[in-house]
Amino acid sequence: MTNDCTCAAQYLAQAIHEAGCPRDTMSETVQSSTRTQLDGEAVYADVRAVLASDMSTELTDSSAVTIAAWWQSPGAVGRHLATLASGLPVDLEDLLTDIHFARKEATTQRDERALDCLATWAINHPSRTD
Repeated sequence: MTNDCTCAAQYLAQAIHEAGCPRDTMSETVQSSTRTQLDGEAVYADVRAVLASDMSTELTDSSAVTIAAWWQSPGAVGRHLATLASGLPVDLEDLLTDIHFARKEATTQRDERALDCLATWAINHPSRTD
């Protein structure tokens, strides 16, 4: 189960790339409805609830923003997570790429699962625009 969400994010990014679509015609954005962050235990409780529902529910926007803030960075990897954490619209493919690389750096299973849930939140979020 842990890899299902990450695989979905990877496959989406790969499909966009393989379609050969110019980024300006295939660009989708996602944006949280809030910049409010939660404490770690509340986020992990939300992640557990999502996983217990067999992914039939999504993270709250506050949990998504918090996870993004945990992994944000001003560098090449993490800047799109910073954009999401700031409450601004972020390119979906760029965000999924940041999540993918952040997941490689995760040292605990619960952080991997949190990033997996963040990826599915981004893919399924109603704010997605193209």
